[in-house]
Amino acid sequence: MKNILVLLTFHACQGLLLYNPQIPFVTMLDNGLSVGDKITITGRTLPEAYSFAINLHHKWTHDREMILFHFNPRFYESNVVYDTYIDEGGWISFGSKSFGISFTKGNNFTVEILCQEDQFNVTVDGDPFLEYKYKLPLKIADMLEIKGERDRDVEIFSLDWELFNSSGFATMKILLVLLTFHACHSMQINNPKIPFVTKLANKLTVGTKITVTGRTLPHVYRFAINIRQGWKEVGGINLFHFNPRLDGPNVITGTHIEGVGWINFGHHEFPYGSHFQKGNNFTVEIECQKEQFSVKLDGDHFLVYKYMLPVEVADVLEIKTVRNQDIEIFSVSVSSSSMVDIMDFSGTVRKDLNFDDTDTPGNNVLCDSSSPFLIAFLILFVLLSIIFFVIILWLTGWLDVCRPK
Repeated sequence: MKNILVLLTFHACQGLLLYNPQIPFVTMLDNGLSVGDKITITGRTLPEAYSFAINLHHKWTHDREMILFHFNPRFYESNVVYDTYIDEGGWISFGSKSFGISFTKGNNFTVEILCQEDQFNVTVDGDPFLEYKYKLPLKIADMLEIKGERDRDVEIFSLDWELFNSSGFATMKILLVLLTFHACHSMQINNPKIPFVTKLANKLTVGTKITVTGRTLPHVYRFAINIRQGWKEVGGINLFHFNPRLDGPNVITGTHIEGVGWINFGHHEFPYGSHFQKGNNFTVEIECQKEQFSVKLDGDHFLVYKYMLPVEVADVLEIKTVRNQDIEIFSVSVSSSSMVDIMDFSGTVRKDLNFDDTDTPGNNVLCDSSSPFLIAFLILFVLLSIIFFVIILWLTGWLDVCRPK
């Protein structure tokens, strides 16, 4: 049986509610933090847990950091390290506190970070744990990062950023209600924040296609799409670096290997106005072929890039910019014949459903319109909508008005 995925979205004000984000996880906090905001993270420490960190950044990039609040449970020391990091100044307010039984390996946990007038108040599993005075203005915190020292340190169930407006009442959050049935084999993430990092649920194989749609902003400079093994802030293994440079205009490609550096550096020009025109929409399609990545721009073939490393080792997709106002992304989709993911608008992916291997690929769509189950579902939906509409008319008296005298 095919699979279908139905998304119902309720949108009000600002905020964020994410389910099952993949680690490492990075997301923008639109308009920054304010007094009264609360960030709640629920998850589970894994049996082999070593260390993980929750970081509140200001304008994070790979080569520049400013961390307003670093909250770092270390299982090998049985304590939490907390600090503030300033680029070119280093760590400036080191502190540590034993966490006792709060982060027991293999157990669930809840961390709440409440923004007060002059400090972060942190509770763990409902109990007060830490008060940390601001070393930098709270309002400049505009990015949240969760990362582990190793791959199997922690898993996150939910991340809830609750805003507090000027009248003192918590605003509604952006909610995503997922109704899941046996679904199609694709992943699609809508409107992810930049920089965007997500772990690929399955290995890349021949036929896998990554599609990125978005828009270049009027002052666009450069951006990059990276297919990586693992993720590091600097360096690491980057199988495919695709870097449009509008000041060229050209696209730089290459592979980065830890300890070796960049190899197979390539330079691909495109005429002004043909692709990535400032203020215009774009589509990048990267298809995994037998020996190479094949890239299309706006439906037109653009380049092929021979694999420098086995494509199967790729497990992280990253999109980043040099500046904050370079691009916005509408959607990221990854088609695969053996992957089913459920996603939310900010780029988190959950993969807690398993389906038959006999199902066919979803071809970068949320559902296959040829599915008999989908057709039956749509018919049922229409019938229920008609019944609901009739009930509303009856309750409001419109049926009596419309009935012939």
